Amino acid sequence: MLKEILTLMFTLALLHSNIQIQSEEIKEANKTIPIEKKVVQTVKVEKEKTIAKIEPKPVVNVEEEKWEVYNISAYSNGYESTQKQKGDPLYGIQANGERTVQGKSIACPKSMEFGTKVKINELNHTYECSDRGSAITKGKLDIFFEDVNDALEFGRQYLHVQIIKKEVD
Repeated sequence: MLKEILTLMFTLALLHSNIQIQSEEIKEANKTIPIEKKVVQTVKVEKEKTIAKIEPKPVVNVEEEKWEVYNISAYSNGYESTQKQKGDPLYGIQANGERTVQGKSIACPKSMEFGTKVKINELNHTYECSDRGSAITKGKLDIFFEDVNDALEFGRQYLHVQIIKKEVD
């Protein structure tokens, strides 16, 4: 009799806590699997479902396809751009501490965090903010070229830029 009362109380507690167990399972409990073990299995499945729903998404924030016109110039590692000569220990070293790389390096205003991606529409290319420059302020960027003549040929252009902000987890 005590066993039936406990089973009934346990069943009512389960119904009250929104855990669903079919009545056939309770009848089978005496024959095959103890009811407590079946409940633990049911709760575990529910937790797995919840965990699967909360998987993190990659974090990249494109400012809603927003394009702005920037004043873009070009620089090289030479004295005319950096006031550093070959042999200087900081020659070719960017503000982020890494070496300059053509096709990747771009000097950005201090308002842009290192690692921010900068897509230039007319060049169909994306650079990574990795350097600074005293003349590089809001609305200005400076693309790195290995060859000073290529930098001079690029000159100064007004181009459409999309900023892809770097987000921290």
